[in-house]
Amino acid sequence: AITVISAILISTLLKWTTGLYGWSGKGVSPMYGDFEAQRHWIEITLHLPASQWYFYDLSYWGLDYPPLTAKVSKWCGQAASYFPRVAEHFALDKSRGTEANEVALFMRATVLVLDTLLYVPAILFFLNRRLQGRGRRTRAIAILTVLLQPSTILVDHGHFQYNTVMLGLSAFAFSLLYTSLPNPDLGIAAVFFSLSLSFKQMALYYAPAVFAIMLGRCVGLARIGFERGLICFTGIGLATIITFAIVFREWLRDINQLGQIIHRIFPVARGLFEDKVSNIWCFSSVLPLPAKYKLRNALSIDSLARLSLATTLLVILLPCAHLFAAAAETVHIEMFLDEDSKRQVLASEKRQKEGSIVGGSSISGRRPRHLSQAAPAPSEAVLPYALLSTSLAFFLFGFQTHEKSILIPLLPMTLLISVKADEWGGGAGKTDWEWAILMNNVSLFSMWPLLQRDGLVWQYVLLSVGWNWAIGYRPFNGLQSYRKSFVAWAAAIIHLGMLALHSFEIILPHLPSIAKPIFSRYPDIFPVLNVLLCTPVFGLIWLWSTKRQLEVGFASG
Repeated sequence: AITVISAILISTLLKWTTGLYGWSGKGVSPMYGDFEAQRHWIEITLHLPASQWYFYDLSYWGLDYPPLTAKVSKWCGQAASYFPRVAEHFALDKSRGTEANEVALFMRATVLVLDTLLYVPAILFFLNRRLQGRGRRTRAIAILTVLLQPSTILVDHGHFQYNTVMLGLSAFAFSLLYTSLPNPDLGIAAVFFSLSLSFKQMALYYAPAVFAIMLGRCVGLARIGFERGLICFTGIGLATIITFAIVFREWLRDINQLGQIIHRIFPVARGLFEDKVSNIWCFSSVLPLPAKYKLRNALSIDSLARLSLATTLLVILLPCAHLFAAAAETVHIEMFLDEDSKRQVLASEKRQKEGSIVGGSSISGRRPRHLSQAAPAPSEAVLPYALLSTSLAFFLFGFQTHEKSILIPLLPMTLLISVKADEWGGGAGKTDWEWAILMNNVSLFSMWPLLQRDGLVWQYVLLSVGWNWAIGYRPFNGLQSYRKSFVAWAAAIIHLGMLALHSFEIILPHLPSIAKPIFSRYPDIFPVLNVLLCTPVFGLIWLWSTKRQLEVGFASG
């Protein structure tokens, strides 16, 4: 039988095994890749004062993440100092490009340790709250499904990054937001989410939804009593300010230092997107249109940034407004139920006392079961969908999007997998599950060009096929049922398209007479075809998530 411990051990083994092979930029001088960037940041944070971290040799992997990333890098460097054979590979400037086995082993271990300390407990905490009352086997299967998600494993433990730190901190915040009555959990959630933002700025993808639910709770409480709402809002604000002040304390006294940090973590000058990423802007740029009609050529960088911001804000307005309203309504419902529950307890105690006086049977004074224990309140029910809708909107319409950023909307979508056939778990079970698996598979496929460059071909194949087999997903089986749903048809067609592109990529090089003219005219044909397939799918999933959020919200009251 699957247990929580066995699920964690299996996922840990797979993560470590994935890390035994290639990584980003391995052997590709002079800049190498993300592995070298992370190693270099350990190097500079270990040997230089904080005032130089965001200024030092910016032409060679200059630090471009918030201060918590820098501090974690320094802590990793301090840990390396206990191992002399490892520490020498973090010598300032002299260690650039090193790929010795010792440093590779150490770097891989840091990702796994941080993953185990932050991401795994956060997933367990979230699923424990979301699947409250379900059996141990159900929880264990859900945990195994989420922890074995191929995209996160391949990016962090294959390609090499520390995304699970940000995702883990965010998941802790989501877990604490999965509560009804305003309580200290909201302040603690603000701390965790502030830490997530302080580690990677891409956590901003979640910020509108997090802000909407917190503000909605405060406003809902203010309707009952203004002072209570103000106290809630002040507590959340203070928790946020204090957390950022602690993380940024070394730079708070110098406005130039703060300006440089902001400049580095929001690099507008880099352009609308990098590489071939499956979002609207890249999709429009690879369409067969004259160059003068393409946005990158028609508008300046500043204009593109403003267009991206305006579009993103427009498309997240509805889900955030709906989540805000649901959060405010949740407070009203829960406060009413809480007061009603207290009245029932008092009445029960009164009857019990009267019964003992007259010698009658006593009635238990046990507090009545709270309604939210049977079904989530409105804001709880819609929260995962709102997080998905807003973060996916940022991915599709945001500025400076990377292909790896798909991991951000993938987190709330993957957490929906855990509620297959759960009547109160946020959806209609099977349909939500099918959409979630579809997005996971398409997200992984969208990163195929990146993973292929990193030499992670077999890891990509084995993890994707193995994960789908283990969770029982068969994309073409849905067409065998009597009543074929839209998502069943869509999944079959999309998976057929992905298989066709993979087959085409394998076969074409063996047909030189056909391949030569194609590659000479379209050298990046496969990444372009990847974008043309994946972007409409992500757009479709965004539409579904917004529609589903509204449906679940109305159904929850």
